[in-house]
Amino acid sequence: MTDKKKRTQPMSLQQKESLVDFVKSHTDLERGKFNDSFSSKHAQSLWEECSLILNNQNGSTKDWQGCRRAWSDIKTNIKKKQSAVNREQRLTGGGSIKAKHCLKKKLV
Repeated sequence: MTDKKKRTQPMSLQQKESLVDFVKSHTDLERGKFNDSFSSKHAQSLWEECSLILNNQNGSTKDWQGCRRAWSDIKTNIKKKQSAVNREQRLTGGGSIKAKHCLKKKLV
C-alpha cells in the first residue's frame, strides 16, 4: 500500500487575503530571517496562530506547515507573474500593462 499525500482543498480568496495581511503585520515572519530576537520556534508559533485564524474561515483547513507552504506558493506565483509583466514591458514598444490583482498589490 502506498501512502500518497492527498491534495487539500484550495484556499479561498478570503483566506489568502487574511494570510497576506497576517504575514504583512509580522515583518519578521515576512522577512524569514532568524536572529537573536526571532527564532524558528517563535516563527512556528506565529504560523500556528495563523493556521488557527485561517481555519476559522470558510475554505480549506491547514496545519501551520500548510500555511507556511501556502505563503511560499503565493509569494512565488506573484513574483513569477510580476517578472513576466516586467519582461513584457522591457520589450520594444514598452509592451502592455496588465491590471494587478489585489494580492499582488499588497506584495509588490
